[in-house]
Amino acid sequence: MVSIQRGLSPELVSSAADLFLTALGEKFVPILGSEANATALIESSIVSINCLSAVEEGKLLGVLAIQTNKQSFLNPDFKNLRTYYGIVGGIIRAVGLTLLQHSPKPKELYIEGIAVADFARGKGIGTKLFDELMLLARSQGFERVTLQVIDTNPRALKLYERLGFTIEKRSKIWPVNRIIGWHFSESIFMGRVIG
Repeated sequence: MVSIQRGLSPELVSSAADLFLTALGEKFVPILGSEANATALIESSIVSINCLSAVEEGKLLGVLAIQTNKQSFLNPDFKNLRTYYGIVGGIIRAVGLTLLQHSPKPKELYIEGIAVADFARGKGIGTKLFDELMLLARSQGFERVTLQVIDTNPRALKLYERLGFTIEKRSKIWPVNRIIGWHFSESIFMGRVIG
């Protein structure tokens, strides 16, 4: 039976890094370079309490990363960036990562990303994670939940619309997308009021 938990147990952090990079690699790999370095950086940057995880029999099925105005799921510091990329490479990647950041307002819960394992797709894992997120948001006094989706992911856009999110802003990212190597050209910011 699938259980939705707040946070990640230590033995699942590595699986979460792999899963997160697999689902969001289109955003991260062009900035972070090799998948090995990207995975290692993400694993070392995870703040495990800032997520919801879907687990069954000790196996991670999905993770929903959250950010508030005080803390986030991924928190790469310059020391880690320097370790994997050197000083100049670390600076370049720090600048690139700022392009992916959103600064939530007070009472706003931002979804940094959601990832569901390939073998667990179509089983309602994403919906269960979102349902638990809404309960968490209400219980902690948040007024809105927000997220961003890229234009090359229409399946996610449809899921978010089905879950009650509406498009609030579309941002063209040309020519930055060409410079970085992103294949998407638009970021879509969506929100949902907590009812």
